[in-house]
Amino acid sequence: MLKRRNFILPIVIFLICSTGVFAKDKLEISGTLDSSIEGISDDGELIGRERLDLELKKNFGFDADMYIDLATYSMKNEDAEIELNEAYLNYYTDNIDWRIGKQIINWGSSYKLQPTDYFNPHDYTAIKPLDEKLGVKAVKGIYYTANGLEITGVITPYFERNKLSEEKENLLKIKGVTGVENDIENIQGGFKITKRAFKGFDLSASTYHGFDKEFIENDKGKFIYPEANRIGFDFIGDFGEMGVWTETAYSIYEDNQFDNRLEAALGIDYKFSDDLYLVGQYYFKGGRLDNEDDIKILNFHADRPIFQFHQIECNINYELETETFVVEPQFNYSLANAVELQIGGTYVDSDDEDDAVVSKLGKDRVYTRLKIEF
Repeated sequence: MLKRRNFILPIVIFLICSTGVFAKDKLEISGTLDSSIEGISDDGELIGRERLDLELKKNFGFDADMYIDLATYSMKNEDAEIELNEAYLNYYTDNIDWRIGKQIINWGSSYKLQPTDYFNPHDYTAIKPLDEKLGVKAVKGIYYTANGLEITGVITPYFERNKLSEEKENLLKIKGVTGVENDIENIQGGFKITKRAFKGFDLSASTYHGFDKEFIENDKGKFIYPEANRIGFDFIGDFGEMGVWTETAYSIYEDNQFDNRLEAALGIDYKFSDDLYLVGQYYFKGGRLDNEDDIKILNFHADRPIFQFHQIECNINYELETETFVVEPQFNYSLANAVELQIGGTYVDSDDEDDAVVSKLGKDRVYTRLKIEF
């Protein structure tokens, strides 16, 4: 690893100096610089975050193109890290679109919590964990049939788990939680059939074989990621000016010590004439063992532009079983074209600091975040 100060600056210089050369080869370069300060109210700790994303796009005629998202990031004045968020090659034939490499596979249409989002784990170290997915190494193909159906197949040879904070990672090591071995027997995959614009709705049915992204303690006292087969259904459309969606996935576990479980979401959204946008959703996930509670969450979102160029928004998550509230207000101030200052916070009201919602969405905090796109 390299020190943050010594690492980001050379990349920026390299980008500026190389723009002319890359333009000749039609290599498109864009990116985002994200700098934030987060204050945790429980202990008064200040956490600084810096992240630089470079996006590279290259077209190879009409048959293929390449995309790379390279990120450097650092937290708490530690050494900077570098990783590939995504890096894949698209190849197009007459009826099939292929994508090979590290990628984000967007299955599901629900708001943030998506039952048929089988493949990509979340980054729970991010300020907005439910918005940040981690890429997985995969081969994806979409076949377009003559009658308008889309048949998608995905194979992921390596298991990727959710990215957690350093404290939680150390706790997992103490508990003996390990990932899934990269073995031919542990290849994960899925299929999805989609019919678009069917009487105003997009309909999908999917199947999946792989592993849960959330570990659990089995009857032998070991912490594992259970293996399961899943069947999912998803539809989204409009009733007049109101959007509606429902999404379900049923998991059948290979090990009969685990209870098969249902995961489902049902939601609506609506945009008023004054551009006030509202979202409401109910989410349910059943427990896999008698000692694992069901998760029932109400999601609410509202945003509205103010003073023409700025925006206020608020997310509210309420977990019914634990009676936990998580409220996230945010003000987005547009400083200039492609430059935005975000000021926000998280307020948590819970009697149990270890419940499912709190452990994923963070603690009481305030933050400022500057985002620059180029």
